[in-house]
Amino acid sequence: MKCLYSSLVILLVLQQPGSSIAVPQLMEFSNTSSKCYGAVDFKKYGHYCKNIPKYPRLQTLKVSDSRILLKIISIGPGTTGTRTIYSALCSVLHIRAWHYNSLCKEVESADFKVVKRMNGDVEYFETPRSGLLKITDALMAIRRSAPAIVDTPASELFIDLSLSTPNAAIILSMRDPKEWALRRATIHAHETVICDRKLWDLPGVLHPFDFVGCLQSCRSCSRPLVSLHEYIYGQPFSKFHKIDRTDITPAVAVRLKTLEEAYVRMNTVHACLASKRDFLPVCLWDIQNFTIESFAENLRQFILGSHISPSFSGLTVHEYPPDFLIPQKTRIKHYKNRLTHSSNRTKVVIGATEGRPTAISVTARPK
Repeated sequence: MKCLYSSLVILLVLQQPGSSIAVPQLMEFSNTSSKCYGAVDFKKYGHYCKNIPKYPRLQTLKVSDSRILLKIISIGPGTTGTRTIYSALCSVLHIRAWHYNSLCKEVESADFKVVKRMNGDVEYFETPRSGLLKITDALMAIRRSAPAIVDTPASELFIDLSLSTPNAAIILSMRDPKEWALRRATIHAHETVICDRKLWDLPGVLHPFDFVGCLQSCRSCSRPLVSLHEYIYGQPFSKFHKIDRTDITPAVAVRLKTLEEAYVRMNTVHACLASKRDFLPVCLWDIQNFTIESFAENLRQFILGSHISPSFSGLTVHEYPPDFLIPQKTRIKHYKNRLTHSSNRTKVVIGATEGRPTAISVTARPK
């Protein structure tokens, strides 16, 4: 029996007879008023943890590969504060990191192009066989190209990425499931990929964003992966437009509800696997008196308090560009992000702000 404490949840890890991995069971939230409350639900989705394999499902991934650089995996999907985590790692702690189609301090290399091509592009996977081969290439590129990864494709490929990188520390960024689903469907549906609804309940599929499970479970299906836009609105994406929340039809509202459930199921499965490691759940929407330095300092303390600390000896919080702004109201309403580059460093400018945010500070798990 092992107790795992975080600022958000208290988990009790119990070994289930016949299961391949310990299944965390929810005991209590330290703060039930958390804006991320409900993002993990072990009572409803904990049984999926029993299906987590002991070894990578992609057998060509070598766990003992000496070229592995990856030490930190942030597994929250997009719109859970991943840009802030990426900026803290890259701009403040100066840890080279992936974020979606960005790799800080990197000229486009062959590895960079391999990962970038698969993000948000359903057609890239083509058939299940070719899709699995391309995912294998992407995972190999991710593991050897940078010490950290945030956002897609870490969340979708986390099971095999984690099992093939067993020494990595895990960060799980979360937000309110309803807000996440609404934001994802109205702004980012065209660049989000999800498994076909027919595959969600198959034994080999751990959650609806489990690309490897869906591709391996696809026997006669022609399209195991679809665009979120097509799933929510019933038609392929053709031209980007921001969807007005007031125009959501009853049919779309039903699919949004299933998207919320898919998100919680994914978080729950990931928390099961992450609880065996150095693990930091984060809810940026709860952080009071937010500054990027204090947040980066919490990440630094988590890293140095984990078993990966020898890889980051001497890690300090560096001064960040003075025009770095974290845009938020009280609930961190951001978006309209852009990166500008100076000759020596990356300046991250995130939209316009409406004042500083408020919420509890994130603390690293004690040793």
